[in-house]
Amino acid sequence: GRGRSAAVQNLELNAAVTSTSIGFKKLRFLLAALDLSPPSESGMHQMSQTVCDKIAQLSSDDMNQKLLQASGLQKNIHISVDTRYNTSGIRNSRRTGLPIATQSTTLAMEKQTGKNYIVSAFTQNKLCPKGALLRSKGDQTATCPGGHTGCIANVDKLESLSEYESRREIGRNIAGAGVTVAYCTTDGDARLHKGVARSIQEANPSHQVKCLADLAHLSQTQVK
Repeated sequence: GRGRSAAVQNLELNAAVTSTSIGFKKLRFLLAALDLSPPSESGMHQMSQTVCDKIAQLSSDDMNQKLLQASGLQKNIHISVDTRYNTSGIRNSRRTGLPIATQSTTLAMEKQTGKNYIVSAFTQNKLCPKGALLRSKGDQTATCPGGHTGCIANVDKLESLSEYESRREIGRNIAGAGVTVAYCTTDGDARLHKGVARSIQEANPSHQVKCLADLAHLSQTQVK
């Protein structure tokens, strides 16, 4: 490519920051306090795109490897699936936080090996800093998701985050590896279970995914 190649130390530093919550601004402040010349913040942001793509690919490969390892020769697996949102407001146990959430992360964890490996993940995201910056400069054509170069949002800001759709993606990832789901443990909502089941059945119409409720929600239901 054009320009000088990035030093190995800069790439490793960028990867380390990407894997933590410290951020580039605080890192530069930390280096300056230690009397070390901090790297350019804009340069680190540009490098982060390459680093993040590599980290995402490595994570995906590792989850696929764990999925095949846990499913065994039968290529059948028992998973537990749940979704977490980036809401921080005060709410009771019956509110999901969906109206004010802008990001959600859905994880599928295998329940066969006893090691609870994460075998699939999917993120829904309404936030796109580049799109917001372009619109603040008057570019009304820079719509999200995907309406401009480098858009990182995959859900429109006016749409709601759907656990059903996120779990359909989880099912597609698992079915794409040639694995079927025997049991899917969720928080008791039948629609959420159907997201995984539909994707699995699209790949294998004769297979039926059985739904289980986790102990916390099951006990709450029995108390009520």
